[in-house]
Amino acid sequence: MKNLTPAKVSLMMFGVIGFLVFAFIAKRMFAVDEPVPEVTTRNVPMLVSEVAEGTTITANHLGLGPINVKDLTPDILLSNRAIVGRIAKSKIPAATPLRADLLYQYGERPDPKMSDEMRLVSVSLVEAVSMVDGLIKPNQYVDVHMSTTGQESRDERLKGGLTLTLFRGVRVVAINGSFSQGQIDSSGNNVTLEMTQEQVNIMIQAQKHGGITLTYNPSGKGDGGLALDARDRITLEQILGLKPIEKPAPPYLAEIFRGASREEVYFENGKRNSRRVDRGLRNSNDYGPQSNDASGSGSTTDSGTTSPEAQGTNNQQPVPNQDSPSA
Repeated sequence: MKNLTPAKVSLMMFGVIGFLVFAFIAKRMFAVDEPVPEVTTRNVPMLVSEVAEGTTITANHLGLGPINVKDLTPDILLSNRAIVGRIAKSKIPAATPLRADLLYQYGERPDPKMSDEMRLVSVSLVEAVSMVDGLIKPNQYVDVHMSTTGQESRDERLKGGLTLTLFRGVRVVAINGSFSQGQIDSSGNNVTLEMTQEQVNIMIQAQKHGGITLTYNPSGKGDGGLALDARDRITLEQILGLKPIEKPAPPYLAEIFRGASREEVYFENGKRNSRRVDRGLRNSNDYGPQSNDASGSGSTTDSGTTSPEAQGTNNQQPVPNQDSPSA
């Protein structure tokens, strides 16, 4: 340590630096460039879960998955914009590239599957609760109910409102134009039902004059007829246990003739309600035109009966005894 001088320390430092510079230059001279790895895969849109035939593809159905570049073909769809809104032609498994021939073109829809004697009719439901809060799916069976609304409920024959079962076991073909279960709107949905021609005519009238409700029927297909017996309908009066309001008896009219005077007395609910007295009608037209009969039978009343003056007697219709006027 006694021989270590500042000059020697400086010399040692320069030596170390020179060695490092030499080593760096030598490494660069003999270095070999590492090969860049070749890209062999690419991410393409794929379904995150299996979809059934007739499903309308939405953005929620799609994700990204890798595919070998060598396996790419011109018919594989590479963008979500080319997929969203199209309908599956058949069942498509998850995590597989989507080819153009697996989907219908934009605006194209599959033909509904139904027998020749059946018809399709769409029903507009205002609320999701009218279709079991959206739990109903296409190809399931439902019962169709009608409830009177608006002016129809004020009809006395409906007794405050009426709900009845129209059909049982009707197949649901599509909901909001989709042949598979999809998104349900809380503000309104359209349900397409398979019915007979007779049922279609009734359904068209029913939805014009009342509210429609669908209920799930686990029993399956119905007989295709109309379900309208006593147990399939209920009124508001029956639910509340109210008795029908008795209608008042119609007013009773008594006409009393005294000489040249006519008296009309009205009775309603057993009581005298109103009274009108006409006097001096011998020469008036109240009894109708004078007769030209040679026998001098006299004039006739408005109703075509002979006036009491011509008969020479008083004509009095029967009236209730308790309110009968004195002669």
